[in-house]
Amino acid sequence: SIIMAETPWVRDAASETEQKNRLAQLFDTAKLETEKEELVKRLKMMQNFSGAWPWFSGGKDNYYITRHIMGGLGHLRTLKISIDDTEIVKKAITYLDKEIVNAERHSKTFDSDPEQFYRSISNLHYLYVRSFYLAEHPIPEDVLVIKEKVLKAQKKDWHERNIYDNGLLSLVLMRMGEKEFAGNILAALKESSVKSEEYGMYWKENKSGWYWFRAPRETQALLIEAFSELGGEEKTVEELKIWLLQNKRTNHWPTTKATTEATYALLMQGEDWLQISDNTSIKVGGNPIAPENLAETKTEAGTGYMKLNWKADEIDDSFSKIEVEN
Repeated sequence: SIIMAETPWVRDAASETEQKNRLAQLFDTAKLETEKEELVKRLKMMQNFSGAWPWFSGGKDNYYITRHIMGGLGHLRTLKISIDDTEIVKKAITYLDKEIVNAERHSKTFDSDPEQFYRSISNLHYLYVRSFYLAEHPIPEDVLVIKEKVLKAQKKDWHERNIYDNGLLSLVLMRMGEKEFAGNILAALKESSVKSEEYGMYWKENKSGWYWFRAPRETQALLIEAFSELGGEEKTVEELKIWLLQNKRTNHWPTTKATTEATYALLMQGEDWLQISDNTSIKVGGNPIAPENLAETKTEAGTGYMKLNWKADEIDDSFSKIEVEN
């Protein structure tokens, strides 16, 4: 029994059972509602007086992590997931608006190239995050001037930017009334992509790097978001999703950030990827399993897992050959 317990497939089976038990908790709506409230409370407690969040509780204000959290809350709004975030959002928006004004003032004093500030990916990311909250928190006058300068600088050299920058720029432009320009950027991105029957649509240059914007899964997720918002690109969106899921088959999405961005992209729009379609053919001993047997089998929601049973006297040597065609 010790040898059996150490064999890989026994360990894998135990791990899979544990995984399924954890998965079942995701469908417990009462538990989810409670956790949602607790997480908002934790965010409130971690938020500094200025409205910013630090990297760690009690730390200094952090411009990047505040934008990242606000982007995540914006995603929840897009998915129409209701949370009580009014207070924390108002404080964080005030902080972000002040921060970009202060950053511009600092750049005018210390930067040798004044245009460098407006070409910054951080300022473009600020506009992306800010675009989720325009209806309830309009951009102040002094920030509107900065916004125009940032967009002008970003549009000027978009051909030279990487795919993440251009995905971000296209989303900002669409949300701020420049859909035609955004469409041109996405058309160019589409032309430079690679298409594969197995891996869908992707970009060869989408590789990991040192910077936060050089992250392949987040980049692919961002482009799914961009093509979704452009409209009329349903086929493109589905092909982009294939790469994201194929990537998950061979690697764990490496961070919580990659996982949340990927999940958001998959849930945004398009086909129902959780739907269990009846297109799997199973043969045991050369004979297909009768459709009525499959119809009686309860299929697990979300995973498609099913279990079939035979009585002892129904089993013979031919059962050693099992064929599954999906």
